[in-house]
Order: sequence, then structure tokens, then C-alpha cells
Amino acid sequence: MADWGGVDPLVEPVIGDPQKSAQELPQENEAEYIPDAADFIPAPAKQKSPLNRVPGPGTARPALLMFALFWVASFTYWFGGRGIGGWVSGDAVFQKGEYWRLFTALFTHSDVGHLLSNTPLFLIFGWFLGAFFGPLVFPFTVVLVGAASNLATVYMYDPGTHLVGASGMLYGMIALWLVLYVHFDTDYSVTMRIFRALGVSLLMLFPTTFQETTSYQAHAWGFLFGAVAGLVLCPFVRVIEPPGSRQPTLVPALEGTESREPPTTWLH
Repeated sequence: MADWGGVDPLVEPVIGDPQKSAQELPQENEAEYIPDAADFIPAPAKQKSPLNRVPGPGTARPALLMFALFWVASFTYWFGGRGIGGWVSGDAVFQKGEYWRLFTALFTHSDVGHLLSNTPLFLIFGWFLGAFFGPLVFPFTVVLVGAASNLATVYMYDPGTHLVGASGMLYGMIALWLVLYVHFDTDYSVTMRIFRALGVSLLMLFPTTFQETTSYQAHAWGFLFGAVAGLVLCPFVRVIEPPGSRQPTLVPALEGTESREPPTTWLH
């Protein structure tokens, strides 16, 4: 009788790991999964930040009205005699008690070039601050920030130095927006929001040229007071939905499909 080395020639040898259990082997009779239409319904889009909207044109009216007052006050200053203009000085405020000049100086500009240089940022930030946060922020808080920056600036200057222009108020508006953006935006993490705000500050607020007639102290005071005002206002304001703003379009789920989850509304 032939010696087969202890192996039965009639039994098929096991190929592979003999310790592998039968449960780990593929089941030939297992039903193949066939995907249905519900598997291809896209996941809902991430909810956009409440600040990620474009306000309607009608919400720009407060900024446009205030801008018109810039022209009225400036024309009075240019053609009505500078002695009765809207300038402010330390002597006028602290010696004569003419505190109203802290406000009129915000609207008065030295010339057309000065006024036009402040126009784009004022209209944009005035529009957005008023549209998203209401009149408490713009114009009420913005004007107070501007007056405070004028007060601090003339206190530091020679009493006879005249100050005009909305630059201090404008820098305060930018600081206000950045603080409120960091607090209310939801598109990015807090760290990224702070990083983006600092980047905008470096790009927009630091001068590339220096002029003797420009009050950089007013810029600095305005930005400081605007940031402080933003921190104070954060607990008391909320983002409002500007009338006529454009928002993401809401579309219903695909009809004729059966979903494993309750029907919902998808953001497109």
C-alpha cells in the first residue's frame, strides 16, 4: 500500500490559514446591497453665518443721510467762513465750553479731497452696521465714539489746534464691526475670526504715508474707543435680518424618494 505521508488523498487540502473560522469566510448566499435614491440625497449645507448676507439697498438710508450732512457741514465750513465752521479745539472745548463742536467737527471736512477719502469706508461700514445691528450701533454709538475720539485728541493737542473730519469716527466704525464680527460670526472658529480681524486691521488701518495735516492720534483714539464700545455692546445687541437681504434659497427634498430619515428642508 502506498505511503501518502499521513494525508488522505481523497480529502481536498485546506488552502490558507487553517485557524480561520467559518464565520470569517464570505457567504455565497448573502444578498447584495442595492442602493436606492435616498442614498444619493446630498447632506444639508452648513448653516451660513448671520453676517453672511447682503443687506437690501433700503437699509443704506441712515448712512446716506449722515453722508449728506457731511456735505452740508463741509460747505458751511468752506464758504461760510472758517471762524464759524464746525471745527473743534482744546481751547473751544475746555476754555469756552463749546462741547457741541465735538459733534459738528465729525461732519466737517477740510476740503473735497478730505471728504472723498472718507466716503467709501464710511458708506460701507455705516450701511452694514446699521443694517445688521440697528440704530443703537449706527448712528448712535458711532457718533458717541467719534465725539470721544475728538475729545481725547484735542486734549492731547495744543489748545489752539483745530480738528475737523470723520476719520476718528470712521476708525471707530471699523473697530466696532471687527469686534461684532468676531462675536457673532459662525463660519469660522473663534481663533480664525480673531486672526482675520487682525489681518484686516493691519491692511486697512496702518498708514502707508504720513502727512503733517493728518491727525493719526484721532485714528488711534477712534479705533480704541470703537473696540471698547463693541465689547460693551456685545451682550446687548443681536444680529437682525436686514429687510430685503439676500439669503440662501430653501428648496424641498426630492419628490418621489423614500428617505430613511424624516423629511426635512435642504439648504441649496
